[in-house]
Amino acid sequence: MGRDTKAVLTKGTTIEDIVTVLKQKYTFVEVNSSRSSFFRVFFMDWADHRQLFVSFDSESVRHDTGIDGVYLNLSLWGNAVEILRGLCETFGGYLKEDDSNDEPFIPINYELFAKGKEFTKMDEFRHKVMAELGYDNLEKAMKLLEEYRNI
Repeated sequence: MGRDTKAVLTKGTTIEDIVTVLKQKYTFVEVNSSRSSFFRVFFMDWADHRQLFVSFDSESVRHDTGIDGVYLNLSLWGNAVEILRGLCETFGGYLKEDDSNDEPFIPINYELFAKGKEFTKMDEFRHKVMAELGYDNLEKAMKLLEEYRNI
């Protein structure tokens, strides 16, 4: 089993929305569908041929992630994290950079995602860290929080 980068976008995001954003940055964007709720989006990221899996089956998404929305899966290599982070920033969502670890999905631009939904205090803290210190410092801040949790 390979390692993947996964995301859950705001419910209501369409395949057309995703393709429009991908076409702004990448070339040769094509969509293939075997079912009405599952799509594969092929595109070129420089010289890399990429395949993004998109699922609109909300029951399966909730079961796999605990989050309700549009599920994305992209193999973890090249610019996978940047690609899915960009989609989360555009539509609001949650990102899991590497599915082989126990780290939770983290909220990205959750104001768009929320639209009346409840978030945990930890979700709010992560968002505040990203807003104040930048996404690249989130992991460092979370390690410090864990280190000093019992003060």
